[in-house]
Amino acid sequence: MNNHHVEDVEALLCDEFAGPVPDNGFCVRVMEVLPHRPRHSLWPVMTGIAAGAVLTLLFLLSSPLVQIAIRDWLHGEPSAVALLVMLTISSLSLLALGWTSAEADER
Repeated sequence: MNNHHVEDVEALLCDEFAGPVPDNGFCVRVMEVLPHRPRHSLWPVMTGIAAGAVLTLLFLLSSPLVQIAIRDWLHGEPSAVALLVMLTISSLSLLALGWTSAEADER
């Protein structure tokens, strides 16, 4: 069936549509019989988050740039390096937050 025929069929169906068809409770009965969705386990997600946080911390602490930034912040002298590191970490966190929000809205 080509696209022209599909449009003709859809136009005929739209012209003759009289509204929803009564199902006499069929949908309700089917939904009651269907099994419930299984609950997803939370521990794999939490384990992944914890592992990611630990690995990120280990990699960041070995970076000289981050060490300089931490030293400057602890001495109360925020330098350009410290501000750059904090800005990068903040923007990546906001990016992850935005991505998570966008994914959650699609579901």
